[in-house]
Amino acid sequence: MSEQDWKLLWQVKMQDRLKLILWKIAAEALPLRATIFARMGATDNLDTILCPLCSNQAETALHLFQHCPVSRILWRNSAWPLDIANIPTSSPADLIKKLLNADDSLGIPPPQLQMFIINAAIIFYELWYSRNQLLHAGIPCIIKAKLVALARRYADHFHAWHQVQTLGCRLRWVPPEPDWLKVNFDVAVRCNGSFLAVSCRDYTSSLCIVYTERLQATDPLVGEVLAAVRAVELALENNWPV
Repeated sequence: MSEQDWKLLWQVKMQDRLKLILWKIAAEALPLRATIFARMGATDNLDTILCPLCSNQAETALHLFQHCPVSRILWRNSAWPLDIANIPTSSPADLIKKLLNADDSLGIPPPQLQMFIINAAIIFYELWYSRNQLLHAGIPCIIKAKLVALARRYADHFHAWHQVQTLGCRLRWVPPEPDWLKVNFDVAVRCNGSFLAVSCRDYTSSLCIVYTERLQATDPLVGEVLAAVRAVELALENNWPV
């Protein structure tokens, strides 16, 4: 994927764990059976590389998330029903790219693209969770239960997104009290690292300092934590009244 595609992924307003599953699929960073055993040079035993959910084909990213019967059923019965297997893709990154740009690739109306991407991320996260539960804990994947869980999670995200849109126009930065400073921080996560930024303003909204730093972290949660820690460290180092 291009730098613009990675940027688009991190800008989607959804939980970090959902962003992370899309990132791991695109980066081929998931420990899938066919991938692991191929790297080990042990692909002779077919049973060791079969998809745990269907046992029909080797477990690759494109199979598990696009062609596995379980994935296709979840997609067809989701809030955005489609046959995911019919999307022409050349790699896991290509699959994620087309979903992120579904307004162009699938004709999804731009105002609805946010919820479409969230729906895709929820399905992929549930597939990966179900796969791990079956493989490591022996808990079977009950399709009916998964469909109910997906519908509930999508509804939760839909209502949360609606509230964000409703309240977003009323949100604004509020200056601190006189003789106090306000510190804000954020992090931008990329496939090869992160960039954190810390700013400090006084009660007149005047900018006192801006600090930036490049990090090695590629996990959004780790990046946010490191940015928060650095913001606190800067405040303590400068004896800011925050």
